[in-house]
Amino acid sequence: MRAIDFAVSQILPEDLRKDTYDLGKKGMAGLMAEVAGKHPKDFPNIVQRLGDLGRKAAWLQGYTTGGADTKQVIDTKKYYAQMDAEIDKLRREKLPADEFDDQRSEVMRKYSDIIERETMKAAMKNNNAFAQAVSSGARGNASHVKAILSTPGVFQDSKGRTIPLFVRNSFGDGVRPAETLAGTYGARTSVVSTKKATAKGGDLLKIMTQSALNYNVTEKDCGVNNGIAMDPMDPSLRGRVLGRAIGEYAPGTVIDRQVVSRLRRQNKPVVARSAMTCRAKHGLCSKCVGIKADGEFPKIGESVGVTAAEAIGEPIVQGALNVKHTGGMAKGQKSFAGLEYISQFLQIPEEFKDRATVAEAEGTVDKIEEAPQGGAYITVGNERHFVLPGFAPTVKVGQRVELGETLSEGLINPSDIVRLRGLGEGRKYYATRLAQMLADSGQNPDPVNVEILARSAIDNYLIDDPDEDDPWLPDDLVRESELLANYKPAKDTVDSVLDKAGGKYLQAPVLHYTVGTKLTPRMVSDLRTAGVNRVPVSTTVPRFHPEMKRLRVASHDSDDWLASLGTSYLGGQMRQSLERGDETDIASNYHYGPRLAFGADAGEGAFGENIETTGKF
Repeated sequence: MRAIDFAVSQILPEDLRKDTYDLGKKGMAGLMAEVAGKHPKDFPNIVQRLGDLGRKAAWLQGYTTGGADTKQVIDTKKYYAQMDAEIDKLRREKLPADEFDDQRSEVMRKYSDIIERETMKAAMKNNNAFAQAVSSGARGNASHVKAILSTPGVFQDSKGRTIPLFVRNSFGDGVRPAETLAGTYGARTSVVSTKKATAKGGDLLKIMTQSALNYNVTEKDCGVNNGIAMDPMDPSLRGRVLGRAIGEYAPGTVIDRQVVSRLRRQNKPVVARSAMTCRAKHGLCSKCVGIKADGEFPKIGESVGVTAAEAIGEPIVQGALNVKHTGGMAKGQKSFAGLEYISQFLQIPEEFKDRATVAEAEGTVDKIEEAPQGGAYITVGNERHFVLPGFAPTVKVGQRVELGETLSEGLINPSDIVRLRGLGEGRKYYATRLAQMLADSGQNPDPVNVEILARSAIDNYLIDDPDEDDPWLPDDLVRESELLANYKPAKDTVDSVLDKAGGKYLQAPVLHYTVGTKLTPRMVSDLRTAGVNRVPVSTTVPRFHPEMKRLRVASHDSDDWLASLGTSYLGGQMRQSLERGDETDIASNYHYGPRLAFGADAGEGAFGENIETTGKF
């Protein structure tokens, strides 16, 4: 046993003590997650003591690098030979200049990635100080180790284009003047991006928080027997509450470690409650949010929405500062990651960069043809869809597609899914894709937090033609909870078997699908897989439609004028509130803003503490 392993084991509870530990970044993250799950009350103290141990080790031992740490650890020549052979083959194919440049860049980035993996692996085996610093999470990343020991690979210019020059020497060996100059494009861009990204990241965090302000815990249990279908192997399943019965477990069962183990043996989809399917009258309920890291359900009044936004947004702000670490070196794959794409995904601007094409009609793909301006046209039925240049179609002629189905490569605009496939399907895509983008950007968000943000961002219906008994006017924007509280199913609603429900409109939420969703064959299949056999449906077209707003204005639907001032565009908000004659209710307001402004119940306990006896927050 190493001395450091012994020191760590003495800080941990007995059931977590062992001879060796993975003390790298991922290993420590996993260990901390295990501590939080098994010993939530001791977690703060354990983290503090481990931090003290690390600081003491750094103070006494220090961190130094020597000349040996800059020596090459792999033979790069064989990779250069393979890369040159592939590029020569491309030259013999006599491709158009633009196509040759693109394919050559792809080959260069591919070998840059291969060299990066092999360099890091060999450096760790040789106990290289730079590699160990990266592995521990203390400094840098694998691309820096590659640049020091093997090669920086390829660089990008100020517009993000790959410079057709593959550096053949490492920083340790020394690079040529032309290679140094090639790297200055990215270096300058990174410095500027760092300054801009800090402000942009902070602004993004602010608007995420604004959108989530109304999503406090307002009741203990909304009583919903519904949820999202989850894989039993999903690590985020633990701590949730069952939404539907499965095996021996009834709805409302808390999914602890023992329950998870038995559910995994059954190997069937598990319907677990989620913030995305909560039916609380206002905000969210404790049971749909689930158990927190301290092993307890959140209390009434707890600002779980703000907590979720901060947990997701703060790493984005910090991650923006890491832009400079890439040094302009091109990476090996095209992924929709980083502050720019995440901000766009949340803000859904009209000009949505790298937008994927989705089917605006259901039917058969009749034709795929090149567009004269670049890109392609895909014809589905009588509807022609344009695919952006650089993004290949993902469907074939003769293939059957559904409304809202993806037709090309690219990043799907979440508002397209909301518009074409419903509020619930939009939330699910939003949560899944945002989590993936954050993971690709080096973050690992808690799925529960992402679901809360998805609920706060996508929670509105626009009233088209209200019934005479409805409390709304045309073009009113209402939240799902408000609509459901006043919703009356269509007169022709029937409790239908799944096989006959396709093409009809849902009259009650089922899984993540929301009221008014037109069921497609794939949706019916998903419901069947999750164990749903019957659903309430109607052939009547809903008098409302889902509406996704930009995150900055997602919370502007509040009819409480004082609460609405906790957002953006205050002048417009005030004018709109005056025109509508909005009021603010201090006594029973579940938004903290008005109560804080008036000092309501100051000194009389925590927010929401007395709701069970007083009925007020």
